[in-house]
Amino acid sequence: MSDKVMLGLLLQGMAIVQAFTQPVYVATHGSDEDSGHLNSPVRNLERATQIIYSRKATDAVSVLIAPGTYYLGETLVFTPNHNKLSISYKAILPHTVVLSGGALLKPKWSPWKNGILKAQLTDVQTIDQLYINGAQQRMALFPNAQIGKNVFGTWDLLHNPAYNEAWDALSKTSIARWKNPDGVYIHAMHEALWGDMHWRVIGKKNDTALSYEGGWKNNRPSPMHKVYRMVENILEELDDCG
Repeated sequence: MSDKVMLGLLLQGMAIVQAFTQPVYVATHGSDEDSGHLNSPVRNLERATQIIYSRKATDAVSVLIAPGTYYLGETLVFTPNHNKLSISYKAILPHTVVLSGGALLKPKWSPWKNGILKAQLTDVQTIDQLYINGAQQRMALFPNAQIGKNVFGTWDLLHNPAYNEAWDALSKTSIARWKNPDGVYIHAMHEALWGDMHWRVIGKKNDTALSYEGGWKNNRPSPMHKVYRMVENILEELDDCG
């Protein structure tokens, strides 16, 4: 066999190894229809992994992720098959990649009343956290949160706090304000301050009393604390303080 043929076979073999071991690139502007090369990144980690296995790679391979937030439509699952090949997932620039289990919302806002905007979300079933420009938002709550308070963001912890009906989330006056509290959450401290407990409102018994379920979190149940209790996710309490 001539030297030229040997050299050609060697270079071809090197190209095959390089094809198997070259990184797969992921970017927010990528497309899962692309190859995963530097100038043709894919969009999702799942697709990057599929590409690596389709190559039948045998050596360690890297998935290199460009800066940005990547919203996972479903759980990212690693199975025993992933142990058969060394795959490392790395941010191209440290501390610039976020993997989010949330969804990116693009609501169309319109005026409602009292300076409040509203938007209809048709592709989201439930929301348990909301961030706007990176800042976590509160649900509408009562009583309002206050800076520096350590009990539900509203009170200072005292063993014998004074009762104030105007701040009682479950007073008859408060409940009468709420037209449809189904889905409201009640958070209250244990009567002896051994912990906190939580309930979900399922409706109103009458104009001044709620129906709710829950309170099972604490292993020593008790009535709600008479002072340290609050409600959230209630439309009529929506204002700029919570």
